[in-house]
Amino acid sequence: MSGPPASYYLDGTPPVNAAPPAYSGAGFAAGQVEPPAVWVDPTAPTNTNPLIAMAMGTGMMEGQFSGPALYSMIVGVACLALPFFTPLYFRFLPVAGIITGVRAVLSGRLIGGLIGIGLNIVAGALSLVYMGVLHV
Repeated sequence: MSGPPASYYLDGTPPVNAAPPAYSGAGFAAGQVEPPAVWVDPTAPTNTNPLIAMAMGTGMMEGQFSGPALYSMIVGVACLALPFFTPLYFRFLPVAGIITGVRAVLSGRLIGGLIGIGLNIVAGALSLVYMGVLHV
């Protein structure tokens, strides 16, 4: 039903601001358009092989141990190992390693950054023991 009968109006025609008539098309009975089985990003390149992308490290764990995270871990291991082989101790290198580890965490390399920060905290404590500030 699309509104009141024509006899409802004084002159027999509905006013200009009347509601439009109800939809009388096929509606839900019409055939539905099937979506594609897998959504494909229209901006993605079409010539990317997923095996090559996986081999290059996209979304893999080795991305966590690169860049600033790798530098932070190298500095931490160096600060831990070198005092055992040399008579030197490092005062500021663990601080630089912690700063680099924080940079790694902020750039999305959470695992490697936290490992680097942990190594540098232990190395800094070891450096303080060698300086005589901490007594164990």
